[in-house]
Amino acid sequence: MPFGTMDVLKDLGKGKTITSRVANLIQVDTADNWTNPTQVNHDVYCLWVLDQLGKAPTGDHVLLRLEPNTKGLTVDAAIAIPVGGVPAGDIAALFALNPDNRLAWATGGGALGGAANGFLRIKIGATYRYIQLYAPP
Repeated sequence: MPFGTMDVLKDLGKGKTITSRVANLIQVDTADNWTNPTQVNHDVYCLWVLDQLGKAPTGDHVLLRLEPNTKGLTVDAAIAIPVGGVPAGDIAALFALNPDNRLAWATGGGALGGAANGFLRIKIGATYRYIQLYAPP
């Protein structure tokens, strides 16, 4: 078993029906646990992944790996951002990327690639939308 792997479904038993949320392997709840602060004067990160690997791996170096269901079922979404809650809050931006990264994103100019070649499918509400991808330049 790889380091950090948990089999959260092993104790459910065969033939049982799952009727509620099965597992939150990592759940971060930022409820006000502090002693009544009047304000927070700094950034708040609900999940922070800091990569300080000192050697280059021979394979891919990835901060977050999401794998589809290995039993052949279709996963509805790799990342779900549900709406609602009491009270419902807003998300100001999907990503906060700063500063420019020479390989992954840029704040100015157009796409660096060649011809349109592929897409990413996202679901907004009940509607699927597509983000165009481009071939390497």
